[in-house]
Amino acid sequence: MLSNHDMYHVRMIADTLIHEFGSRITIEVPGCINITRKHLEHWECDLIITNFALEDFNDPHCIQVSQFFEQTDMLKVREALMALTEPSTEAE
Repeated sequence: MLSNHDMYHVRMIADTLIHEFGSRITIEVPGCINITRKHLEHWECDLIITNFALEDFNDPHCIQVSQFFEQTDMLKVREALMALTEPSTEAE
């Protein structure tokens, strides 16, 4: 979870997600604000949630939510998590 505001903002969104999904997910909030694109590319995670756009960023998967977390944002997160857990339908 990343925010371009302060650590309180990112913690508020993380707490909302923890309340909604409980122990089914693990959310990490970085301890510093100086995170580069290179750091993100090497993070060991399934999904990055931000309140700002990360253009041309593919791995790990990244979704953008609004500054003021809404129900539509919760649906975005839920859909992204479901996509991560669904078995692949591509032929191998």
